[in-house]
Amino acid sequence: MNTYFKHCLLGKRANTIFSACKSLRGTLALKSYVALIDQGLASGANFLITVLLARQMIPAEFGVFVLTYSILLFIKSLQMALITQPMSVLGAPLEGTEVQKYFSSLTIGQLTLGVCFVMILLVGACLLNFIPMQTKIAPTFFAMALASFPYQGQEYFRRALFARFKTAFALLNDFLCYSLQTIGIILLYLYNLLSGPNVFYVIGISSAIAMLYGYIQCHEFIGSDFSKFKKIIKKNWDHGKWLLSSTLLMWTSGQAYFFIAAFFLGPVAPAVLRAAQNVYGPTHVLLNGLEGFAPQIASKKYSSGGIEKLNNFLKFLLIILLIIMGLYCLFASLGSEFLLNILYKKQYSGYGKIVVLLGITYILNSLMRVPSIGLRAINKPKGIFYAHAASSCVTIVFGILLVKFLGITGAVLGTVISALTVLLMTSYCYKLYINMGGKIESFNP
Repeated sequence: MNTYFKHCLLGKRANTIFSACKSLRGTLALKSYVALIDQGLASGANFLITVLLARQMIPAEFGVFVLTYSILLFIKSLQMALITQPMSVLGAPLEGTEVQKYFSSLTIGQLTLGVCFVMILLVGACLLNFIPMQTKIAPTFFAMALASFPYQGQEYFRRALFARFKTAFALLNDFLCYSLQTIGIILLYLYNLLSGPNVFYVIGISSAIAMLYGYIQCHEFIGSDFSKFKKIIKKNWDHGKWLLSSTLLMWTSGQAYFFIAAFFLGPVAPAVLRAAQNVYGPTHVLLNGLEGFAPQIASKKYSSGGIEKLNNFLKFLLIILLIIMGLYCLFASLGSEFLLNILYKKQYSGYGKIVVLLGITYILNSLMRVPSIGLRAINKPKGIFYAHAASSCVTIVFGILLVKFLGITGAVLGTVISALTVLLMTSYCYKLYINMGGKIESFNP
């Protein structure tokens, strides 16, 4: 077992339990629970959309939607690396006039980035019209391009609210967004109008309304003070550039399997993968919810109490993730065929083993978040970059061969290997920092 995890599981158990109990109390903890509820809204809406689409669309058409939605998630990942993840670390500790200076400048940066993404995606949609395909992807891609700007905008304002620990406001914003989105999707399903383009139009409209409301909610700390614009954007870039590289590599080691499978096996393959992944959709409440509060808390723990307080918080996260993810993945694996049949009207029968293998990937990915949050808290995201660089190499070297010779099973095995690589590398990099005795200047991964 990795030394880092031995230390986390076996070292100073009494202190770990005590720190865990302390983490369950106070205003900050209450806001963390609100963040999990908030993520429940997002994960619930995504789970519902996937189930309804997979039930009503033939697998090939659903596969086209999966590939296009993967591009939207890729754009969101780039936004997280350049804007929202640095904001969660750099924006949380700010006080006084520095708050408005930071968030005002970053809002302009977000708007500029959003417009650039839309233009690039629209050009891509036009080019897809000239590529001969059995299942047309251009209309779905075009709708996704239009939806991407409000989708990013709503995500930015909700993350800004989280960064300032206004989690109740973020919850209200997401409730508005996903309530409208869910109502729209259900209406499309009932009237037999559920298609890839229509889903993206619903996502775009609901996100646009929530984005405007988010701007109103953030008026307290987003104004017109751009006096430190260049300095703030540079600071965000210095923190986010390694995260950006990590994001590109993360996408290669994860989402790339959808496209590799589609290339060798056709659009039905990504449909099967997405349907199986959606069985674990409820766990996204916890995994994605961590991003709403864990980096901020870790950053504050480190700034106020040093490496000891940070380690206690990370131990607590590790224990929670092991218990919850282990139990859920066991449940999903034992009932894999039953869950696939009841969710998708037997369209994906016979793929229970894919659900079982994905459970291993989900456990590894959840554990990886613990050392990754630690590296971000100590402002050493370079370690995350190294981890995903190694994982991408694994994908490039083994992924194509695994899919070509083992089909969909090979694609899932590839995600297991990639997730294990990231877990080992991030744990190793964080362990190096611990061994340096807290001397951050001399730690260079």
